[in-house]
Amino acid sequence: MSRIRLVPLQCPGCNHPLAAGVGEHLLATCDDCGTTCEVVRGVPMPRERTIYRPRSGSPTEFVPFWRFDTRVDIRRREAAGMGQLFKDLFRPGQDEGQAEIRFFVPALEVDLEAFQSLSLKMLRRGKDILELWEPAPALPIHPTAMSMDEASRTLEFILLTIEAHQPDMLVQLDFSVDILASGVALLPATVTGKNLQLLV
Repeated sequence: MSRIRLVPLQCPGCNHPLAAGVGEHLLATCDDCGTTCEVVRGVPMPRERTIYRPRSGSPTEFVPFWRFDTRVDIRRREAAGMGQLFKDLFRPGQDEGQAEIRFFVPALEVDLEAFQSLSLKMLRRGKDILELWEPAPALPIHPTAMSMDEASRTLEFILLTIEAHQPDMLVQLDFSVDILASGVALLPATVTGKNLQLLV
């Protein structure tokens, strides 16, 4: 008869016990040294963490997003009619070239419509509008439902969602997304049941 041995999660920074969450993928923050980890298949992996200040209102918790700093390379775009590729992200009239874009991908469980809405909202916020919150208050963190690896696979989908809203008729699009850096973004929000309101 085999024996099952439970091994407690330990912070990779200071070996302090980490509080376990629910599900295969979760975020855990060490109460002792403040290291934030993504726990994947039982192994805590340290992740850079950034907490952002609310623009208004009083948050009840932080909701987790994966943050990706990327370089988008548009190699070719052909369209019938007038249009601007990735409006607000690239210079007007630019159909080829590169741009550095910061994505915030929801790490919580939401439906496809909410996923698109939250992703596009945070893309428009950009890295210049958001303010760091230091020191941030101790608020609960909403459960994580998507790993960083899973989130990285959605970046092209988010850009194609933007492209689908362009006023011209796309004929051909060839682009790539390279991830330059990644981390955890904790965004202040008020959450009541299934109603989530970001305060950034």
